[in-house]
Amino acid sequence: MDSFEHWYDRLKEIAAKHGESVADEDAWRGDFDQDMSPEDSFYGEYPEHQ
Repeated sequence: MDSFEHWYDRLKEIAAKHGESVADEDAWRGDFDQDMSPEDSFYGEYPEHQ
């Protein structure tokens, strides 16, 4: 992903699909900075949706 905004938009799409909230943008920036995919980041936090 080329920017945090695109990455976070994808994360929000995944979360919405599962009925979860990822509203705290700052809480997710660390995963982006560590080059995690939005999918890996979400499922790492919510493994019950894998």
